Amino acid sequence: MMGEVVGMAASLCKKYDATPRDIYRYHLKELKLLMKEGVGKKGLSNNQQYNEGGTLKEKPIMK
Repeated sequence: MMGEVVGMAASLCKKYDATPRDIYRYHLKELKLLMKEGVGKKGLSNNQQYNEGGTLKEKPIMK
């Protein structure tokens, strides 16, 4: 998730020719909207349990 948010913030920096501080000061509302929307890949399975010491019962479905 953190990498996605950094990418979204970077895209706003480019869009507005602004520094990261400017995004925080003047465009935070837009960044929050982007964060809620996500990257547009809806309905993906949660395959992030690989680091919990077990194994997945089924192969993750990639769309």
